[in-house]
Amino acid sequence: RVVFLDLDKAGAAFATLRHAMPVAAARLSRDGAFEHRAVAFLDENRDLFVARVAAVKGTAFRDEEKDNAKQNGAVKIAGGVDAFAWSASGDGLVAASRGGEVTAWHCASAFFVDPDLVPYTRSVTETHARGQGVVVERFDGNRATIRGGDGAVATTTVSASTSAFFPALHAHCVEKQWDRAIRLCRFVRDDALWATLATRAMAVDELESASIAYAALEAIEKVQFVEKARAMPSVARRSAELRAFRREHEEAERILLGAGLVFRAVELNLRLLDWDRALALALEHRTHIDTVLHVRAAHLRRGGRREDKPAFAAAAREVEVSEEQVRAKIAREREREKALPAREETARAGAKDRDRAAPKAKPSAAKAPTGARTGST
Repeated sequence: RVVFLDLDKAGAAFATLRHAMPVAAARLSRDGAFEHRAVAFLDENRDLFVARVAAVKGTAFRDEEKDNAKQNGAVKIAGGVDAFAWSASGDGLVAASRGGEVTAWHCASAFFVDPDLVPYTRSVTETHARGQGVVVERFDGNRATIRGGDGAVATTTVSASTSAFFPALHAHCVEKQWDRAIRLCRFVRDDALWATLATRAMAVDELESASIAYAALEAIEKVQFVEKARAMPSVARRSAELRAFRREHEEAERILLGAGLVFRAVELNLRLLDWDRALALALEHRTHIDTVLHVRAAHLRRGGRREDKPAFAAAAREVEVSEEQVRAKIAREREREKALPAREETARAGAKDRDRAAPKAKPSAAKAPTGARTGST
């Protein structure tokens, strides 16, 4: 297990990442706020995993019997790894093996934001530092300094063509200088930089920059998704769609339910083919049960299959399903959603008014220490 300690609270443990194998080493990334950072860990099988701190914190006290890195959203990214290190700045991660292979991920958050971009941001090189006990002494996002098992030190450039630009690109993204980041990518004209920009932009919902980056990668379907999300007038729906894009399905569902969009929460699970969760939501909120049954039946017909879930069979016996009524209910939901942006704007305006009306505490006069000079002398 990997235990996270809060040194401000006498070293109290606030999160635990459990793994099926003994953990040999763990490192935290250095980029961003603590909850937005990632942890990389190596187990005794020499398999390298990465996980988000926020995901680990959210599953800190689950049943130990269900150990497993999947509980914490950990992703295996490489095997046969002997040493690894995060970049001094940015979101880069490098791994070295005793055979001399060096693998670098220039934007490790792509594993969580958009795994399709991982191949663009990954590069593999060779180094002369080899042998048992290899150590990565330093990685700046461009060059990795590696000490071999015999003590010899070698410095290798992780990507001969474009690695020199990654530290600057990450710095622009951290400082939210998106125009500079786009100009840098257009100057270099390399897919790895565009993929890194797309990942960093999607991670913070910077949709305009993400759309430009995806267009440069010729990922037309993702450009269409981003533009569709940008055009959504409802903040809740847009936020939920972006969370779902980043595979944060539970968070997307929570946002929709918090905004009262039960139908969209049910629809989200139907799109994910999570039939059990969709039916559970419909039964819990006593709405759109027939919608779930109708979509499930159509799915089974297309596959030439019969219903094999007892819960669906029981619900079908109690609820009459009419395609016309389902379509009418969906149409009414969409009409109701048209008024949602106005309600969200009213709620934001009301919150601002309350903030203005709230009495502000008067600053107390600072008491001068005894013996201190005050005024003129």
